[in-house]
Amino acid sequence: MSKGIALMEENTKNNPSPAKEGNFQKGFHVVIDGIKKPFRKISDFMRNHPLVSYSLRRIGSALLTIVLVIIATFFLLRMLPLETYYGSFIQKFPIASRPAIIQAVLTKLGLNKPVLEQLFNYFYQILPFIPKEVCSNEVWDVSQSIFVCSETTTVFVNFGTSFTIYPGANVLPILAEQMPKSFIVGIGAAFVEILIGYPLGIMMAKYHDKVPDRIGNIFIVIISSIPPIVYYYTIYLILLVNYINWGIPFQYVPGNNFSLIPPMIIVGIAGAADISLWVRRFMVDELNADYVKFARAKGLSENTILFKHVFRNALVPFIRTIPAAFLFSLMGSYFVERVFLIPGIGDMLITAIQRQDNTFVQALVIIFAFISTAAYLLGDLITVLFDPRVALIAKKGD
Repeated sequence: MSKGIALMEENTKNNPSPAKEGNFQKGFHVVIDGIKKPFRKISDFMRNHPLVSYSLRRIGSALLTIVLVIIATFFLLRMLPLETYYGSFIQKFPIASRPAIIQAVLTKLGLNKPVLEQLFNYFYQILPFIPKEVCSNEVWDVSQSIFVCSETTTVFVNFGTSFTIYPGANVLPILAEQMPKSFIVGIGAAFVEILIGYPLGIMMAKYHDKVPDRIGNIFIVIISSIPPIVYYYTIYLILLVNYINWGIPFQYVPGNNFSLIPPMIIVGIAGAADISLWVRRFMVDELNADYVKFARAKGLSENTILFKHVFRNALVPFIRTIPAAFLFSLMGSYFVERVFLIPGIGDMLITAIQRQDNTFVQALVIIFAFISTAAYLLGDLITVLFDPRVALIAKKGD
């Protein structure tokens, strides 16, 4: 009897009563519901605001693209020999002291650490939300066999130190000094592209298969078939020969922004050919749409149809191409900066590749990736803001 009572007490301890078990499950569900509640509110907000949801998804995709570019560039450059990081920097030192200098350079750049640790440290250095105390200029102390920092500064983005092009100098201040010139050329060239490409494309579409359309096609074929470097040098030589008569500088003059006009025009004309071809194709498709045929049947004039109806529908795609036009102009400034001796980031990228300055190459690739991703992101967001059809599609899909 006593054994049976003891066994029952033991079973009671091991198996809680249904009431206690029910209270536990109820409390567990309350906790889970409390955790899910904020996420449910966020989900409802996104469902009711498809424009915000689409924008956040595009921004997240853009950030992921930049992160992947950084990782890919980091590992590709780490596959190169370590000599590319100090290059000709050690050539000016005696042979006996070079091993110590090489080790000091590798330590300074963190290249003697595990690769993953280097990657995480690089992400920390370029993360723009945390201030970092960095050395803006370093010199080699022969007596102590170490690098001595002669000047420090606080930055939010640290791309590292160059030991090839500018030995001992921090990369960011140099790029910050050169980027405005490239942006001036890029913005001016994009303006020329739009000023020439859009009207030319509209005119070619309006006079489809007529003389203006054929002349425009000849212009596009000539510009597209000639390598950019050819007419860069051709126009450069024309300006050089006629400098005395025209007074237009044939190369960049520091402090003279007027000398940046020829590069703007050259890059702009190169991009105008592609834009005009795209505008022509788009406008021709729109002119063959059903609503245009209906407007013609109502007796509306061609100019009214073109500028009041077709152009209004084409305005959103046209606006979307503006960031891409700026991107093309900026990316196309490599050769024109070299030809016209403009100290911009395009010329710096070519110099960094030629002299194997991996620190500069990595920084410039990341900058160009950020600019290109931001340009396409801006184009997508412009489309969503100005075209209600995109918002309706996103809302219906949610």
